[in-house]
Amino acid sequence: MSNPASIITRSTRRNALRLGAGAALVGPLAGCGLLKGLAAFNYRFSLTIGLNGRKITGSAVQRFLWNGWSYKSTASQRMVAYNKGESAVVDLSDGGVVVSTSHTLRERAEPLMPGTGWGRRIASGIGWPVAEPLAGALLPPKSEGQDDVEWWLALTEISESRPVPVPLENLPLLLWFPDRETPSNVIPIDALEPISGQPGVLGAEVAITSEPMTDGALAAALPWFVDYHSRRLALSGTGGVAVTGDDVAARMHSWSLKTDR
Repeated sequence: MSNPASIITRSTRRNALRLGAGAALVGPLAGCGLLKGLAAFNYRFSLTIGLNGRKITGSAVQRFLWNGWSYKSTASQRMVAYNKGESAVVDLSDGGVVVSTSHTLRERAEPLMPGTGWGRRIASGIGWPVAEPLAGALLPPKSEGQDDVEWWLALTEISESRPVPVPLENLPLLLWFPDRETPSNVIPIDALEPISGQPGVLGAEVAITSEPMTDGALAAALPWFVDYHSRRLALSGTGGVAVTGDDVAARMHSWSLKTDR
C-alpha cells in the first residue's frame, strides 16, 4: 500500500481549489503515531420516514472526516474516521420529530431485555460508514491489491454527485421524540426492526455536495436543543451519559445530535 501522506500531498492543492466548502485536506502529519486531517467531504444525508400513511423526508448536509491511521490503537493501523455536523431532521408535525445521530448500531453484547426500547442492536461508537455506499456507486471497482482507503479517497475529487441509496443496515441510530418539548421522552429507531405504530424508515440516500453544513434545523424542531447542547447535557438532563444500561435518554448526549469537533 502507498504511503497515505504521499497520496494526499499529490492532490491537496487541486482538491482544495476544486471542492471549496465541500471538502478540506490539511496537515499530512500531526501528532505522534497519527495521520490527521487528511481528507474530508460534505454530503447530504436524506432520510424518508413513514408514519400513519404519511411519507416525509428530511435532510442535512454533514461532513465526513478521515484522520488516517492510528498506530496507538490495539488494532493494527486502525482507521480513524467520523461524521461531523447536525442531524438530519424529519418533522412529523403532531407525530413528533425523528432525527439521526452520529452513532453506529451494533449487535448487543448483553442479553436482550424486553420492553427497554432497544432491539437486537444498540448504539456503539461514533461515525457511520458514509464512504462505503458512495464509493461503491460512484467510483470504478477497487483494483487488485488496492487498499479500501486508497480506493475511496477518490471521493474527495468529486464536488457534486447523484444521490446514492444507503443500505438500511448501514444507517446510524435514529431517535424519535414523540413530544418535541420533552427530550427525555425519546425512543430509538432501528431501521432493521420496524415497530407497528412507530415511525418507520422508508429509505435513505447520501450525495456528495459542495453546500455548507446544515445549521439551525435542530433548534427549529426541538425547542430545548440549543440549551442542552450549550450545557453539554444528556437527553435525561444530566451532565454526563450512562455507558451501560437501557435508559435511552441517559445513554444519549445532546452532542450525539450535533458534533462540532
